[in-house]
Amino acid sequence: MSGIPASPASVGTMLGGRYELRELVGTGGMAQVWRGVDRTLGRDVAVKVLHAHLAQDDAIVTRFRHEAMAAAQLSNPHIVAVYDTISSHGIDAIVMEMVDGETLREHLNRVGTVSEQTARHIAISIADALDTAHRRGFVHRDIKPANILLCNSGTVKLADFGIAKVDFEMTADLTVEGTVVGTATYLAPEQVELGIVDARSDLYSLATVLFESVCGSPPFRGDTQTTTALARLHQTPPSPRSLRPDLSDALAHTILRNLQRDPDDRFPSAAALRDHLAQLDPGDHTRTDLAVGAGVGGAGVGRAGAAEAAPSAAAPSANKNVSSRSRRFGAGAVIVAFLVIAALVVIAALVIHDNRGAQRAASTTTTTPATPATVTVDGFDPDGSGTPGENNSLAANAVDGDPTTAWRTESYDLQTFGTKTGVGLLLNLDDERAVDRIVIDSPTLGWKGSVLVLDEPPTAAPDGGRTFEFESSPLAVDDLDQAGRSVLIWITDLGPSNERHRVEISEVTVYSRPVGG
Repeated sequence: MSGIPASPASVGTMLGGRYELRELVGTGGMAQVWRGVDRTLGRDVAVKVLHAHLAQDDAIVTRFRHEAMAAAQLSNPHIVAVYDTISSHGIDAIVMEMVDGETLREHLNRVGTVSEQTARHIAISIADALDTAHRRGFVHRDIKPANILLCNSGTVKLADFGIAKVDFEMTADLTVEGTVVGTATYLAPEQVELGIVDARSDLYSLATVLFESVCGSPPFRGDTQTTTALARLHQTPPSPRSLRPDLSDALAHTILRNLQRDPDDRFPSAAALRDHLAQLDPGDHTRTDLAVGAGVGGAGVGRAGAAEAAPSAAAPSANKNVSSRSRRFGAGAVIVAFLVIAALVVIAALVIHDNRGAQRAASTTTTTPATPATVTVDGFDPDGSGTPGENNSLAANAVDGDPTTAWRTESYDLQTFGTKTGVGLLLNLDDERAVDRIVIDSPTLGWKGSVLVLDEPPTAAPDGGRTFEFESSPLAVDDLDQAGRSVLIWITDLGPSNERHRVEISEVTVYSRPVGG
């Protein structure tokens, strides 16, 4: 062989006087992963043992121990827990939580893609883990399917903080400025170009993982790792819906927003991403199609380099009863099926009745249907100073038909603006029209405002209008039934945020018809 020293670890090896190695479950470029038992506490553990030839390199040992120190500071149900570190008799090891299941990499290799609900479930869990890490000053820097563990219990966990960067300390000892660290397919552009990362770099990597999970391949691929990494600097990622047409606009927009080259154009934090994903379809993110096969073993240990063990992962803690629920079939399922069929029969009868009524109405009354109107658009800021409007240079993004672009307000310290009464987006029709409804797509949730149909563009803060709270996207404001030449989306509350407050609107459609039509 190549002269690599044999591992000093073997079945039966006792580490630190308490951890007995039972079974080798995986080997990667940096370490072996063993299934073991903690003799003191009587529990199963995963033990990550650094390869003997690497244990001779002080820099690698420092990085290996850094993983343990990083993860040990983080307490979150979606982060693999670190229990202990061992360094004795030529063995360096990390003792971690045992997680049975498989990695997302293994899962995708087996099934190809996952459902939208499962993708959101995974993303919510990992975003929650990243929120904990980022709040402690850690940037993971290696988010990839091999480091996401799908537990048999239904929990999803993030592993391998081996190359995590601490924003406020230790960086100089572990990385060289300008060095690219991470896995090429999932690197953020700023990692490739500058070797500089912050929390939003992890969000880019997570978006790449999500893209691959729902589409079957990552957004950028090249012949080599280098060309793959460089592609994101010069190419625009395809829309996930071009590869997966059944994907919702909301999730596709979320993925593409975090694949923006400029970190400022991504979600501002992991918490913001988590909360946004959780509200896309409230209550639905706990339903997944994760089905980890029986007998798949793994250690709850992160991978360093190649996939090392078969760590398992699962979905958020809310999913802990998914497996038992899925087995509750039999008579109950038959009854439910019967009730569903009966309900469908009733619905069909109602639809037929309604259609017949509509046909009778159509024979006596003809109304021109409302269609999407052609509009021009401007930002509206009646209380502002300086250049008129509110980010007018971005206003056209709200009507360009591209959900990956957006108009946004400026950022404010207070969600109710402070000295301003509000700001808005003004849509000008080409003529007086009867406006029936307006549909708003926005990645920002929790903001409030009103829709006003006006005879002419306003010059001051308006009163009245149809009020709304933006709780899910898209939002339809129906039955306006007003004639005018302008439609104003007037924002009075920017919604809650852990950062400064702002609202983004990605698309607006005004449905109108001729006056009197």
